[in-house]
Amino acid sequence: MKLKPAKLAPVLIAACVLLLVCIVRLTEPEIIERTEQMTYDFRVRAASHFSSPAATNLGCVFISDESIATLNDGSLGFRYGLYWPRQIYGRTYRELAAQGAKAVAFDILFHEPRPDHAQVPVSNARWPKVTEFFTRLYPETEPVVFEDQNEKHTLLESDDYFAWQLQQGGMAILASEQNVLPLSLFATNAFATGDITAERDPDGVLRRAKAFKVYRNWHSAFRQAEADA
Repeated sequence: MKLKPAKLAPVLIAACVLLLVCIVRLTEPEIIERTEQMTYDFRVRAASHFSSPAATNLGCVFISDESIATLNDGSLGFRYGLYWPRQIYGRTYRELAAQGAKAVAFDILFHEPRPDHAQVPVSNARWPKVTEFFTRLYPETEPVVFEDQNEKHTLLESDDYFAWQLQQGGMAILASEQNVLPLSLFATNAFATGDITAERDPDGVLRRAKAFKVYRNWHSAFRQAEADA
């Protein structure tokens, strides 16, 4: 059966369009992607003019130049430069938990120990379970306890203090990125781990984020066998 010219025209037009798209895709593959990105940006800008429902129970704690300066001027009873010890994050997390936060997610990687940070004195009267936490971490080591103004204090490493606060709050979500996981000391005391990987488009703009990422977390025995091989 032969198609009539009137019915053949749409088929030819569609075939020509498909052929043109294939040629452009093969010769200039970035053109289609750039066009899609431009239309996406246009749609986002257009959508910003219309109000939409937004969550009212979300908050963000930024590390700004002012907060860095405040921690460095000694007004809080201690002073630290840009690379804060883990106890600072532990104190911040403790405050958020005290304010009633249901979950606290960190956008910072805690993937290695920091033994170079100063120890943290913890009041035994105010936090009587601190020695129990220390003993659970180091069953064969006695905690360092000293007395100041008739009050006993236990010394914790900065990393241990952060892990203790994670365990106390019970709702911290730690960050991982590109298969870099949190230190085991922190991961075992946190509620969960979330991936923060952000891949920008070729033009440097961040337009998309993965809903989840699968990590393969081998048992330490398998890792040791791989290292010995």
